[in-house]
Parts: sequence; C-alpha cells; structure tokens
Amino acid sequence: MEYKNPLDGLKIGSTAFSSTGKWGLSVVNGAITKTTVVPTKWMSMQGESSCVYSKQMNQGSASLSGSYGVSGISKLTGALSGYVGNASAKGGKNMKVSYQIIVRGGLEYIDLDNLNPALLISALSKSAQARILRALGAYQDLEQALEHLPKDSQDPPIYSVIKDAERYKAEFGKYQQWLRSVDDFKRACGDGIVVQVVWGGVGIVDMEIGSDSGESVWKYGGETDFSYAGVGATVSVGATYDGSQSKEYAGVHASLGSFSSGSCVDDQTTAWFKALDGKSFQELADVKVLARAPDMTAKAAIRTPPEFITPKVEKSLTDKISQIKDLDGLKAYATAAAYDKAKADNKNLTLEDFINTSGKRANAAKLDLDIDNLMTEIDEMAKKRSNLGEEEGLQLDMVSDLNHSATAGDDPFIGYSPIGIKVASWDHLFPWLATGNLNSIVDAKSTRPMIIHRAMLQDCLALSRLYYIAHSSELNLGFSAIQVADDFAQAASRLQSGLLKQSLRDPEAYARAASDALGKFGTNTKEIYKIWCEVSFLRDCNLGLGLLVKSPVSKDKWCSPSIPAQHSDDKSLMYAAAAGCAFDPTVGNYAAFATFYKLLPLIFPSGEIRVFGPGGFLVALWEEKANVRPENIYFDRNSPKLCPPLTADKAGRFLESNRGPVSYRLYPVPFSAAEGVQNWKGQSFSTGLASLSGLTSALSDLQKDIGQRLAWSLTSEAWPEGSSAEDYYAEGLIAKQYIGLVEEEDAL
Repeated sequence: MEYKNPLDGLKIGSTAFSSTGKWGLSVVNGAITKTTVVPTKWMSMQGESSCVYSKQMNQGSASLSGSYGVSGISKLTGALSGYVGNASAKGGKNMKVSYQIIVRGGLEYIDLDNLNPALLISALSKSAQARILRALGAYQDLEQALEHLPKDSQDPPIYSVIKDAERYKAEFGKYQQWLRSVDDFKRACGDGIVVQVVWGGVGIVDMEIGSDSGESVWKYGGETDFSYAGVGATVSVGATYDGSQSKEYAGVHASLGSFSSGSCVDDQTTAWFKALDGKSFQELADVKVLARAPDMTAKAAIRTPPEFITPKVEKSLTDKISQIKDLDGLKAYATAAAYDKAKADNKNLTLEDFINTSGKRANAAKLDLDIDNLMTEIDEMAKKRSNLGEEEGLQLDMVSDLNHSATAGDDPFIGYSPIGIKVASWDHLFPWLATGNLNSIVDAKSTRPMIIHRAMLQDCLALSRLYYIAHSSELNLGFSAIQVADDFAQAASRLQSGLLKQSLRDPEAYARAASDALGKFGTNTKEIYKIWCEVSFLRDCNLGLGLLVKSPVSKDKWCSPSIPAQHSDDKSLMYAAAAGCAFDPTVGNYAAFATFYKLLPLIFPSGEIRVFGPGGFLVALWEEKANVRPENIYFDRNSPKLCPPLTADKAGRFLESNRGPVSYRLYPVPFSAAEGVQNWKGQSFSTGLASLSGLTSALSDLQKDIGQRLAWSLTSEAWPEGSSAEDYYAEGLIAKQYIGLVEEEDAL
C-alpha cells in the first residue's frame, strides 16, 4: 500500500521557503531543544463511501491543517494546495476505505526562552552562521554610515538616502549591500525555520471492497441507513459499504493492506491488520474496524528526550551584536526593505506613496470557490498552455535528511514521524533581517488553477460514481454508462497522478493536470461534463435531490416519494406512495427529506437532464398508462422519455417541470441535513468543493485574518521599542505558523 506523509523528513531546524512551498535541510547543529511527552491518538476513516459522511471522506486530495506563508498570496497558495495520499478517494468500480490512527509521542521545541540571537547563531550550521553574520555586518555598516548624515530632515536617515540616492551614493550602496546580504541568507536558508515538531506515528489499515464478478460495487441506495459520522466515529464495514442495507454479501470481497509510519506504531498496526486479514466480507460486515485497533499509544511515548545544552558563544560574536545600539529605529529599516520589494512591481513607486498605502487596511481579493464557469476556464488554460508549448514539470524539493533530530549522540526520535510542525520567520529571530511583507491580495487569479483542479477532481469522483450507479441500475440510456463512468474515473486518476513529484504550491502543476484530464474525455463524457458545469448547483447534491410533487390529487400540497417502493401489478414499474413533505425552500429545512427517497440527476449527452430513483427514471404522472395512479410516484428503468422534461432554475438552484397538471421540483440536499438525524435514509452523491469544510474554513479564516491587517506587515513589530539584540527571546511573543496532519489545537 502506498502512503506518503507530506511532512516526512522535516525536523527541528528544517528551513521553509514560503513562495515555493519547498523545504530545506536542517540548519541546527546544537542541542537546543526540550521535549514534552504527552502521548495521545486521533482516529479517522477516509477514502470513499456513499453511506457514510465525515469531514475527511470522499475527497480526492487532502489539505494539511494550517499553512506557512509570509505574504498574503503565499498564505493563500498554502491554503489551496492539496496533496494526494493513500486515504484519498480514487474513483473506480471498487470502494476504497482507509482506517487511520495518528499517534503523538511528544512535542520537541527549540527552547527560545533560554536563547538570544547570539546563542541561537552559535547553534546553527557553519553555512547559516556565515550568511547571518554577513547580513549582520552589512546592517551595522549601513547603521554606521547613516550616523554621519546631516540632521537636516525630520525623516529617518535611511529615508533621505532612498529619496536622494545620487547625493548619498555611498550610503545608498551600503543600503543595497544590506538588502543583498539579507536576500542571500534567505535564498539559502528560506524565510522561516521549524522551531517545533510534534513527533508520532501513523498506523493504517486499508480496505478495498469489490465484486467477484468485476462489476461496480456502486448501487442506488435510496433505502440505505446513512451515517453522519464525526471524526473518529466507529462505523461498521457493512454500514460503509451499503448502509447495512443487505445482510447477504455473496459475491462481495474485501482486500486488506496495512501501513505504518514510525516504528512506535509498527507492532500495533501489524496486530490490527492480522486481526482482520483473511476474513470473508460476511465476517467483516459487522466489524467496526477502528474499534478493533489495539492501543496505539502503548509504545508512543518518547523514552529519552534530549536535554537542552546552552551553546558556547564566541566573545567576538557577542561583541559584534552588542554594537547594535538599540532597535528603536528598526521600523525605518523594515520600511526601506519593504519599499525595495514593492518597487520590483512598480518602478515608479515613490517612498512617500509606499508609506501612505502600506499603512492602509489590507485588501483581500474575493477568496471564494466560484466555479460556475469551470469548463470554460479549463479550456482557456489548455489553449494558453498550447500557445506557450509544453513545459517541464517542476520537481518538488523534498528533504532527504531523514535523521529525525539535530541533537548529538543517539537519536531519540528514530522511529517517529513528524505529524505537525511550527515555523517561525527568521526576521522575528534576528532583527537585522527586518523587512516588510505584502498582506493584500490584489489579484487571486494566479491561484485559480488550484481551485479549478480540486473542483474538477471532486466532480470526476462524483460523476464516475453516478454513472457506475446508472449502469448497475440497468437503465436504458441509449449510450454506454459504463464507458462514461470509466472516463470520469480515469480523469480523477490523471488529476491525482498529475500532482505527483510536483510543487504543491505551483499553480502551473494544477493547470497542466486539469487541462490534460479534460483533453482525454470521450465525446459523450465531455458533453455531459459541459452541462454539469453549466448547471453548477448539481454539485450541491451531497445527499441527492429531494423531490416535491404537486398535483390536483394532492390538493396542491407538495408530496415526496415515501419508503418503501413496490412493484406495479405487471412488474413494469415501481412506485412509492406520495406523502406530504414539510420542506420549505425559504427556510431550508432539508431534514424534512430524511425518510423519503432522494433521487439522482443523470445528464444525457444531448444535454437533457433526467432523474432516477428506486426502479428507474421518474415517470411523469400525466402519461397515459393504465397502471399509473395519481396518488403514487412511479419509476421506470426502460423509458427515460417518460421522465418529465426538467429545466434548471439557476437562480433558485433547483430542477423543475411544470408540464400538464403536475408540478415537479427537485432540490439539492446538503450533508448538513443529515446531521443529528438518527433515521436518515439514502446515500451521498456529490462532495463538491463547497462542501469541503477544511478548505472552506481555511479560506474564511485567511480572509478574516487579512482583513484585520495593514497592507504591509513590518517584521520590526516583533522587536518593540526598548528591545535590544542581546535580549533573550520570549517564547510567547515569537509568532509561529502551524502545519500538520491533525488540527493545531489537538496536536499541541
């Protein structure tokens, strides 16, 4: 079984490059960490199922919790980037589920409270030391040069130098040398450093459920017991497969695999796998896999955490740092460095204009998931790439140093994997690196390919499942549902494989994968996807479509098809009694559909949209058939033309038909409708981008965060007035950003 922890190889001192999402090797050589040992675990079920909802199910790519970035746009690309893990939904005829347990063994952290800049420098690698000292020397040279300027202006001396570079040519040269030395350090060591690592392990049991006949396992499940599961909830294998709808599982098999990351969970994962492997599906049906796992925390605790050793500091270093008289003027230096960044995009920008605009409230471009014109955007990306020619894919620089500690002697973290990290910016640790970072996101267009890719991947997973269900329902379509289903499944696979070995923050990697996947669609598939994108609210059919029918027989009251359905006397149709439904679209009380059949939309290559449920397509009640009674709602698998012609009300976001005396409306039902409902019947269908709570909350949090900031943040703010470069750090005052496999508040 293939598994990749995107944090693998990271450790204390690993360097972060926020603009590319790349990581560098550790630059920490000294034993400057302490470790808190508090073992705990988190359980989750991932992969795909139409009968279980959880925050992590049915996602083609996963997002890490948190992200790292120094500018607004780098934070946005971090929030949008997704990695494809073994637990990602794959698409295809079989159902794949991963049961995952993440264990924390301890938290290793740089003990900043017992360090100051001189001590921290002394614990760095020789290369990092040389570059940070070069930047320090350039800063001091500039500081000394500015001391001799005439005091004929209210501006800080560095502003005078920038405004009149010709007059202050020597000083301007010192200013540029300082900028170059800071840039040299950051090109080599990134803009941040890993200062905390949550060490632990990951144990996984993987299950693939398939049919002995090779047919698709995806079926219409209108009477399924649907489970709205919380994170870590224990759901049986049978409930995952078909909601425990059928008690006979002849012809169904389950293939198991296992994986562990970190020897601290190896034995327990192996025992967990062996307790389940070799059993028939019938034997596994009532098993709650997560509940069968042994105690993963038994060997998780880090036994011999390293001790903090105060670094030895050379007197020449302390003397050099002590020459920085005070940091009260640091804001002017940070402003000057930020202005230099801003001028790269606007050669005519003056320092006055920059100072005026940088202090205004940050502008966040609309960070939404609007994908109503998705197919058009993919076509445009493909044309743009065709005009530019094929470019070689960017390789993701992975950390190759897998020794999990920078401490001397035996490594106490061998056998553990990082499950969470915290990164601090170098600017907050060394004041002479002061700069500014643009918070405003004026234009988020550069990140559109990332949104498009993730939306298309979720689309392909939903549509492959839909047409597999249509095939297994033996609907008479006039085209091959299985070929369309396979097309969408292969597209999902291409979208996922297109990100392998790519920089996950490179929008072009996402653009390549999306346009390549669309280019491989067959004619029918492409026409179907075109309509799907045009009628974009179909993506919101998380739990199918709630049907409302109004006819003279119902006395103009809206009714829905009640469970169970029955065969007509001549067995040609199935019907469900029409019962009153209290759903009100102005209120949004979708729970009213809980015990009724939910239908699924089916797009034909001709562009027509029809819906089907138990026994086939919805039948229009006005059709002249002797065995159709108006108090029932009928379904027929052989005659799609009997289905009422549906039109999409895009403003109201529903399908409708008003032909004859009978009115039909079909509303997309969200996942939230089933939350807290004990007897929800039916299956899940689409997990659209808007329903990915992790992604939507990350964008919402980012929008809120940017809205509270100024256009430019100055890193001098980390060094308040009265600070000294000789001061010891205060752990709680050093800003850090978290990235992890579990939520920050849980991991730490």
